[in-house]
Amino acid sequence: MIRAILEDRIGRIGHNVVRIVNASWSGNKRSGIKAGNMDVYRQYDDGREEVRNLAVSSMGGYFLYDTKPDSWGKPWIDCKALREPHVNSYMVFTNLGATEYAQIVDRHPGFRWMLDKILAKRPGVQVAEVIEYIRAWVRWPECERLYNGEYFRLCLSESFAVASYRKQCEIMQYLKQHPEIRDPGFGEILTIMKSGMSQDDYYMTKRYHIGADLLKYLHAQLRKGTVFKEDYSLEALYGVYEDYIEMVASNGHDKKQDYWKYPSDLREAHDKVMREAANIKAATLKKRQEKYTAAVKKFIGKTVEDGPIRVFVPESVEEISLQASVLHQCLVTADYIGKVIDRKCLLVFLVLDGRPMATAELDRYGELVQFYADERGANMKPGKDAEDALNKWIRTFKPRIRKVKEAA
Repeated sequence: MIRAILEDRIGRIGHNVVRIVNASWSGNKRSGIKAGNMDVYRQYDDGREEVRNLAVSSMGGYFLYDTKPDSWGKPWIDCKALREPHVNSYMVFTNLGATEYAQIVDRHPGFRWMLDKILAKRPGVQVAEVIEYIRAWVRWPECERLYNGEYFRLCLSESFAVASYRKQCEIMQYLKQHPEIRDPGFGEILTIMKSGMSQDDYYMTKRYHIGADLLKYLHAQLRKGTVFKEDYSLEALYGVYEDYIEMVASNGHDKKQDYWKYPSDLREAHDKVMREAANIKAATLKKRQEKYTAAVKKFIGKTVEDGPIRVFVPESVEEISLQASVLHQCLVTADYIGKVIDRKCLLVFLVLDGRPMATAELDRYGELVQFYADERGANMKPGKDAEDALNKWIRTFKPRIRKVKEAA
């Protein structure tokens, strides 16, 4: 596998204007590879594509599998990122230069007027984009009118070019009657015409995969104007709806039932399930706190003060959550609270001047298992002063979790 720098240019091959991608690479003494370059990809103005010696990895982009040129052939790899600048991350694309401009108009003098319009709108237009417009113009010169109307996607659409004249007229008439629709794709405008939805609605259905019933419901909620005090867009309202449905499911309700799926007032329903979720969480926390207290009650109040460092066993699950948040530790997400409740370990906290400093995990016999400070800090390992304070606490109280279990 040979990493290469990819650059493109416009050239002429026979009667065709061609975009050519060149790969250049550095030498490597260890492998014996000499520095060099080679053309690896071609886009012809008649729609053809050719590739040689080029492979692609979903993880690492494009690379060469050999530095000796093979013969050109049809693409056997996905070349989308070589064609479209907006999906590319390999710095292939260069701007159109004066020499390349001359080559294009020499071969396609009729395209000059459209090319001048492109350059007027986009002075720094890239070679990759220009070749796409050339290919569209060669296929169907009338596409220039679409470019003038700023229907750039239809201009480049092969499907629109091969559609019947009647269908093309229907589409253009619809766009004339709906000036709010901006630069649609061919499939997009057909869907909008068939369904009668707005362009915003179309993007919603495509982006979030929502059905017509939900779209209708969201519009009805917007018209009510009772969702929230702020002015919500359709997309923002859908975000509120998603939060609502997630809470419905987490509260144990059937989100597919119409009662829950389409509440008459989304704001009221959202607030209701939010209060319900808070009550469930509070009840769960209370139950969990009772079990935790029973597991550690023999150690509550047993504290060591070593200068500004205080060492103790936390009394509540809320203390554990705060310590985990400040020190970026997985005490909650990895359910160390459950391990303490099951008498598998004991958590001992160190705070410095009231601020979380480090956390120690002891096994049921009081042996140290883990001891960490801020897990995203420059030094995760606590200092010697923290170690001394923890050891002082262990020597003083000789913690054995089985005693807690026997006393519970």
